[in-house]
Amino acid sequence: WGIACAYHGFRKGEARLLEHTDINFEEELIFLPKSITKSERNRVIPLHPRLKKILLEQNYKHERYVFVNSKGQPYAKQGPHVAHNTAIKRANKELAELNKPLIPRFTIHDWRHHFASWYLMSGGDAESLRQLGGWTDLKMVQRYADVSNEHKRAGIRNLK
Repeated sequence: WGIACAYHGFRKGEARLLEHTDINFEEELIFLPKSITKSERNRVIPLHPRLKKILLEQNYKHERYVFVNSKGQPYAKQGPHVAHNTAIKRANKELAELNKPLIPRFTIHDWRHHFASWYLMSGGDAESLRQLGGWTDLKMVQRYADVSNEHKRAGIRNLK
């Protein structure tokens, strides 16, 4: 779930309702039908190799939905939120036992911000990001994407 959100910028509802038939492994594309998107528009997103590998290894835990809960059932509307919080609590417990820094408050929605920022810092352009994330205008992209100061410094250094 986390890799899907981090590398594709899904909204929670989009990932929750994603079906196996929406993924074309051969062409490496994910089809988000308008029935599950906030903008009510169809979207096509390239399938990241990490997600492709994991999905192929999972071997369909559910006959219809891609992401399911620990019991192999489709997530209820708030199910991903609960699972995410449980995973963060478990990870923080393990980190605390190792005297390592804890994961700060981090929500499922934060993955969209993460995706948008890293997409731009990896060389992607704002219009492609707008289309991939399903935002209606570039103002929303600007709200979601924030580039690091180091990335800004590198841009300045690259000016000829």
